[in-house]
Amino acid sequence: MFAETLAARVAVRGGILGGLLVGFMLLAPTTVAARDWGPMKVFGPPDQAAAVKECARIFGRDYDPGVVVFAGPKEDWLRQAKVSADVIFGGAGFSLDEFAAAHSCLVDAASRAEFAGGWPVYATHFVKHKEAARRFIEFLQSPACRPQGSQAGQR
Repeated sequence: MFAETLAARVAVRGGILGGLLVGFMLLAPTTVAARDWGPMKVFGPPDQAAAVKECARIFGRDYDPGVVVFAGPKEDWLRQAKVSADVIFGGAGFSLDEFAAAHSCLVDAASRAEFAGGWPVYATHFVKHKEAARRFIEFLQSPACRPQGSQAGQR
């Protein structure tokens, strides 16, 4: 309330630019660094978990908070994913596209991509690590993310 009042007063007396400047100054201290959110959280079915975990390990070398992969039957991770998922991946026996349609409030359909031979992957609407999630999804599609001995690329 105080910030809004101060910004409004400066806008009236100091012009719109002055009000914007004060507004930005008041918001700046509330910016949260990625590491303050903890690790990026990735969820999906067990059959692609080994490939995604290996790619997350490689990607995590350059991403300070790291990446944690939760895999298992949907019922085991869905509740947690609804409040903390950054990325959700698909696999055999789990139609992520149907899941995305049924959970449109969770999954960002515009972020859909494919990894490891065609399995879908999505960012979520609640993603805390937005830029990192986008880069991780790109990494999952890259040749650098083809772990040896995993199911990556097999469909």
